[in-house]
Amino acid sequence: MTKISCPNCKSKNIKITSTDLKLKRGGFETSIKGIPAQICGSCGEVFIPGTIAESISEFAESAFAKVTKAKKALQTTAP
Repeated sequence: MTKISCPNCKSKNIKITSTDLKLKRGGFETSIKGIPAQICGSCGEVFIPGTIAESISEFAESAFAKVTKAKKALQTTAP
């Protein structure tokens, strides 16, 4: 099994753990907790495996689109 190197410092001191993300866009914010991640024990760089990152991106796009749509609907119905 090939050991992963940190993309930042090239260390092989990678720990498998979880992390939390806070995403912001257009005045809206959401948090996702407990995301599987790899963290470099040398420099602290956090990286998330590709398929998980893709899922997070899809979730965030959907959530922000729904919030934006709801905000526009409220603005058009406000007196």
